Amino acid sequence: GHTWSMSGTILAIGALMGLDPVVAQAFGAGDERTLGQTLAQAMVLALALSLPLVGYHMIAGWGLEMLGQPQSLLAEAQAYCVAVIPGVAPLLMFVGLRQWLHKGFDEVG
Repeated sequence: GHTWSMSGTILAIGALMGLDPVVAQAFGAGDERTLGQTLAQAMVLALALSLPLVGYHMIAGWGLEMLGQPQSLLAEAQAYCVAVIPGVAPLLMFVGLRQWLHKGFDEVG
């Protein structure tokens, strides 16, 4: 279940990593307006990515069955994937915020 969950989550995290060049350019230019807009866009993108990711988690049992996993594990894997659904959006929002924040600390550190 965890492998199924993380395979989809990593794809969403990768999409959020695309914020790096936009944030870095705005930070380097001292463009606070664009930095603010980028943060808002990061949160919207995180929420938008969480919707299909929740659906992906909901079909874990079926997907794992199609991949030939043992029947005895499918119910537990499905239950695990459903249990992590409440954390999907907060995790992606955290990643978006992290991508936005770490540029501001490059100069300090």
